[in-house]
Amino acid sequence: MTCSIILTNMSSDILRHSAFDAFSQLPKSQKLDKMAEQQVGISTYGTGNQGDTIFDIATSIGLSPLRPHKILAGMNSLIHNKNIRFPIGKHAKSVRGSMAKQILDDFTLVKDTDSCRDPVEVDINGKHVPLSDLISSNDTNDQEVAPNADDPMVFGKVIDKVNEFVGSGQGRLAVEMDAPTQIHVNGPRITIQTDHERKSARKYSDKVISVRNIGDTDVARFGLVKEIYTHSAFDYQRGEIARAIEDGRVRSGPKFTLDNWPKDCLMTHLRKSVDHLVEDYERRSGYIGDPKDLKYQVLFRLTTLSTADIFHNGDELEGYMHEAGAYENWRNILCMDANRVQGYEVKPDIVMAIAEEQALVIKDRIRMSKLPLDEILHSSGIFAEPDWVIQKRNGRVCAIQESSTAANRIAVPLSFEEVDPEYADQFHRDLHYIHTPRADVAFGMFVSGDTVPFSVVALQRVDRDYKANALLFQGYDPRKTYDLTRLYSRPGTPGNTSSSMFALTFNYLKDHFPEMQAVLSSFMPSYSAGISMTSGGFNNPILIKPLVHTFGSRTIEGKLVYEHLTNRRQDRFTGKRIYSRLPLLPTVELLAPLQPPRFSPSPGADKIMIEL
Repeated sequence: MTCSIILTNMSSDILRHSAFDAFSQLPKSQKLDKMAEQQVGISTYGTGNQGDTIFDIATSIGLSPLRPHKILAGMNSLIHNKNIRFPIGKHAKSVRGSMAKQILDDFTLVKDTDSCRDPVEVDINGKHVPLSDLISSNDTNDQEVAPNADDPMVFGKVIDKVNEFVGSGQGRLAVEMDAPTQIHVNGPRITIQTDHERKSARKYSDKVISVRNIGDTDVARFGLVKEIYTHSAFDYQRGEIARAIEDGRVRSGPKFTLDNWPKDCLMTHLRKSVDHLVEDYERRSGYIGDPKDLKYQVLFRLTTLSTADIFHNGDELEGYMHEAGAYENWRNILCMDANRVQGYEVKPDIVMAIAEEQALVIKDRIRMSKLPLDEILHSSGIFAEPDWVIQKRNGRVCAIQESSTAANRIAVPLSFEEVDPEYADQFHRDLHYIHTPRADVAFGMFVSGDTVPFSVVALQRVDRDYKANALLFQGYDPRKTYDLTRLYSRPGTPGNTSSSMFALTFNYLKDHFPEMQAVLSSFMPSYSAGISMTSGGFNNPILIKPLVHTFGSRTIEGKLVYEHLTNRRQDRFTGKRIYSRLPLLPTVELLAPLQPPRFSPSPGADKIMIEL
């Protein structure tokens, strides 16, 4: 059975350009109009009673200051002038709320886009008076009215009124907030602080502006303008991506789910054959290196050959693959008959020749390694024994041997710690099968008492525009998303090491980097079922991109060999290159959320993934 699908490449360049590039191309008047639609929420910490200065800065850049506490001060005046007495006690809460609402009926929030004045007026004897005039004429003793007017039931009604006005879509507002999420502005939430850093501010604010003192008006002004510009660019780009998907300029398709997770029967068959042959090569040759590394390099390298080179009767197999449409569109790979593909045997001599070539590349790579390779690559301690798993016991992370009896079961304490990114780079450059380290922050898992981690994970800020655009489509701020770039675990580690590292990393980020909203990671379904990814929280595919392996030529010990090159390494390579010839499933970008998305996801974001 075949299900041949042929699609042309219609993908728009919009995915390869940042939101800022796209927004900067707009006419100045259109950019200013977009920025004028933004409402800005401003929280201040450590500024004492100098909040007026902050809102003077907001006014100077064209925002109308909407300050609930000023409305409350105006209410104080009316309460005092009208000699209103609020009933006290918890049983009178609803009465106080009703009275507050009635007083607020005299307050009108008006649209004002020209003078940047306080958009609040108060009806006094049929005359609308600006709130600022009412407050400045107030000779009321705050101590006299505070016990009444500062009641949560009263202030809650003020917040309700402000939220209703803000929700009507009025732009050009700088809205005072006690906490970053108190009022639902449609634009950036900004915290300006002069005291110590607050986790809640980092988690819920789009931008935290730290000033040495409130007199640093230039710092605050620049921060406000920059964040308004950023959110305007994000809003514009999200709309453009949604329109490009709707009209077909950007291709998309239904998300993979656990029920229809992609499987590549050709590569699955090839991998099973290669695993056996490479293990035999390692035993006979005295190979020094990580066994998993060699297997992946052999598999990647084999894709640069034809099916006739790799398989007995490979011409016949290639004819079937063309008939199935596997070379025309990756979706047709999913429809190939696994039983038919498994009938073709791999040529052992080809695999052995490739294994010898790639073992030479690995030998040359690790010969200058500064890592204690004997300790890492040779089985010892719990890594020389089967059936160990990582679990939490009494709040501590431990390794437990499941096959031992309950009476003899020992919990080996483990520790999860942040490590120097340069140290992580050594592991990932020398031992991880991609061999291109990328780390802004990194973590290691250690057996208690050991100085060398048995698993090392690295994360980097998202630095590819197509990833940032896919995140915007899903509603996430790409500035606050990490890319889980590399995870290396030494041979013999417990089977659930990867998923445990994911979970521990997420918990650490939530505690120490509360502003982070999600983590991305890449997955190649042609080589793995991805169980550790999905069980570890990476179960939301948001983007797929073509997978083609590139190998560059070099000479080692007088022999011509080909070494795998990632896209980042190709930028510096000038020699001869060869590329994958076998059809492969695309690389999938999987997302693991750390908190709900900052923006409303675009329509269809829960059902479709973008195709690059």
